[in-house]
Amino acid sequence: MKYVIVIIGAFILIGFYNSYNEKKAKELKNKLTCIEFLNANSIECLDSPISYVRKTAKLKAKEEIKNFKKDLESLEVKLEKFFSEAKINESEYRIISWAEINYVDLVLMEQKNKEIDLYNEKVVARGKVGGCYAFDKEKYFFCTDSEKYEGSETRNTIIIDNIDSLTSLKEIYGDFAKLGLKKGGLLLPYPKDIYDLQLYGKIKKIGPLTNRMEVHSIKFIKRLVTEKTILRLLEGKIFNSDWKKVKEFQASRSL
Repeated sequence: MKYVIVIIGAFILIGFYNSYNEKKAKELKNKLTCIEFLNANSIECLDSPISYVRKTAKLKAKEEIKNFKKDLESLEVKLEKFFSEAKINESEYRIISWAEINYVDLVLMEQKNKEIDLYNEKVVARGKVGGCYAFDKEKYFFCTDSEKYEGSETRNTIIIDNIDSLTSLKEIYGDFAKLGLKKGGLLLPYPKDIYDLQLYGKIKKIGPLTNRMEVHSIKFIKRLVTEKTILRLLEGKIFNSDWKKVKEFQASRSL
């Protein structure tokens, strides 16, 4: 019985020791992050650097909102020009819904070597700028308008197969990323949708998670959004950028 008590006591002491070390390591991490990188020797920052960065992002957003709105207006002009220059004959494209496409049925047709009409016709389908993520090396993609699962924020990915022939779309994609309209990383939240898309082209492949499309053009339809939504979007953009720099600093110091 004594041995059991001793063993239990040892485990308790080890637990307290590990907890103490973790607490001290966290305090050191926060102290170095705040003082050396964020130049903030405040209790607020020392308690929670991430909360401090989120708060400063909100302050910065209020200062930068006018310029941000001008950037959005410039983007709007570029989006309209991109669609008009393609001179799409919309009557040639059949309207489809991503939600109505059955991946399993297509797989069965392929196994039976049956021709898939969907891959041979011009179609137009709705899409979103954000809400999905590419896990492979594909850089240029948009998202379906339908959710993967009911109640989920995640959508399927649409890889743009012919992006190398769409120089203007590459630039637009870069603008979306720069303005925080595209998700900046796997663990970051999805930005608020301010555009609906109509993608014109040919579907090259339907997959369980990722679709591939030869895009002929895209119509970007601006949604009605409030001033508060625009401000929150900018706050998210600034926070993601600033917090990424914090994580890079911490990694450089092995924190």
